Amino acid sequence: MIETSRRNLAPAAKGTRPGSRWLVLLAALWLSGCAASSTSGPPPTGPYPSVTAIVQFTAEGAELELIGAGVSPFDLAEVSVPLAREVFGSASTRDAFPTAPSTAADSDPPLVTTTVRVVLPEEGTQLSLDGNAIEELLRSMKTRSLAVWACTNDDRSILVTTQAPGAVSSDAISGTCEVAGTSIAKDGVTWTATVDVGPVTGRSVWPIAIGVIVLLIAIGGVVLLVRSRSTHPAA
Repeated sequence: MIETSRRNLAPAAKGTRPGSRWLVLLAALWLSGCAASSTSGPPPTGPYPSVTAIVQFTAEGAELELIGAGVSPFDLAEVSVPLAREVFGSASTRDAFPTAPSTAADSDPPLVTTTVRVVLPEEGTQLSLDGNAIEELLRSMKTRSLAVWACTNDDRSILVTTQAPGAVSSDAISGTCEVAGTSIAKDGVTWTATVDVGPVTGRSVWPIAIGVIVLLIAIGGVVLLVRSRSTHPAA
């Protein structure tokens, strides 16, 4: 029986055991689920050229991500800090500087992205957004549309209140984004918004605990499967 078990296990030793493949697959699915829980900003919209501004709040502070469609990387980087100053105020952006613009040439139109990170207090704060002031900063880029979003993760809560035709207040849940304002060139629509940012809260350990339990169960199942095949070889 021992020799038979060794002969049946020998071929599996040359490659990846079926149980190991299942373990890798389950681990990959779990990790992808964790990655999917992070906040994903909305895609840019037209008409182009356009700028989408995503205001992201985290435990470490906040950041302003600018996504330009059909705009110059140099122009987007040049306007990024003034835009951050308009959104967060001068005190929070005193030492702010933009990341090097990255370009996705395979998109149509080409997308350019740059980010400005700022420091925010751990306690709650409030931001005031003015659509006209933001559009004025983008005037030199001759953009045709603008969209501003406020996003949060598990560390903070936000309440977005927009003053515009047909707008309603939006309480963003963890890992989501809410629109603060949009405009199209020469549409005559003006908007302002207030973003109430909650204090930093402790991240819940339940998603991590559940993930660990599922992973341990998967590992146990794989071990039992391998042991069963080794003690009961196929005829």
